[in-house]
Amino acid sequence: MSESNDKRILSVDDLLSLPDMDDLVEEVEIAGLGFVKLRGLSLEAHRNIRRACLKGDEMDMDEWEARLLAHCCIEPAITLEQARSLRRKSFAIGALLDQLLIISGITPTGGISQRAVDDAEASFRE
Repeated sequence: MSESNDKRILSVDDLLSLPDMDDLVEEVEIAGLGFVKLRGLSLEAHRNIRRACLKGDEMDMDEWEARLLAHCCIEPAITLEQARSLRRKSFAIGALLDQLLIISGITPTGGISQRAVDDAEASFRE
């Protein structure tokens, strides 16, 4: 299989130099209320949280969302119990969860979004 001249094969160093998701922090606005700081969700954290939310073959989506909030909200810092309570609040928390998944490049079903793939490819080209 021949390699096209416009494709660059990455080295292990290239891959290791990518930013850690824990270092990816974004301020997200909750409309009409203010801002929170969220960190990205690494693949490792994603798997650990997912594993903690499995009940047999079923995923406890309430626990999944609470654990995402607790792990990814860094300012203000939110405990797991507080995150469980927040899930009963305004639709704005749902929007916050959506932004968290976008930042992390994960779709609501746990897959990788096309936007995340496109962004990653663009960063490699730079």
